[in-house]
Amino acid sequence: MGVGAAVAQWWNDQPPLGQLVVGVASVMTLGAGIGLIILVQVERQRKRRLAWQRATADWTSSRQTGRVPAYYSTEHMGAAELEKFAAQVYAKMGYRVTHTGRSGDHGVDVKLTRPDGQVELVQCKQWKNKPVGEPEVRDLYGAMMHLHAVRGFIWAPRGFTTAARRWCQGKPIVLADSREISRLVESAFGD
Repeated sequence: MGVGAAVAQWWNDQPPLGQLVVGVASVMTLGAGIGLIILVQVERQRKRRLAWQRATADWTSSRQTGRVPAYYSTEHMGAAELEKFAAQVYAKMGYRVTHTGRSGDHGVDVKLTRPDGQVELVQCKQWKNKPVGEPEVRDLYGAMMHLHAVRGFIWAPRGFTTAARRWCQGKPIVLADSREISRLVESAFGD
């Protein structure tokens, strides 16, 4: 006899009151489980919103504009804003930060120095219509080799091509799309 048949037999052997109790208990357990999932999601969204509020409050005060962004994403920032925001996030994470971004920056917008003295690099790509491809990832890797960096980050809110993701496998490069950027913001500005 299979499990399904055994359960059906057990169910049929229960008196009507027993079936009612089991049914109600099952529905309550299912409801509690769904409620817990919803509660966890709501709490996660609350923490994400709070981290972004902290980040944008720091961002606003550092820019001295008085304008508080109403979004919780870097997709709406300009290229220079994205670079400065990235620098702020890493500074909050404890890195010594040098913002180097400008035309001819040789693939480095932000140079990070860890407390142990090792160097990491950040390149920001705020492209509106397409994901970042393999050539840009290779450029960052070349800059990493030139500057003896132990890790590199590419911030690209619009994402990366499959070729770029494939090329990075096994290399110390973090492809920070909007989801990864959000995770970094939460890490820096969360509880």
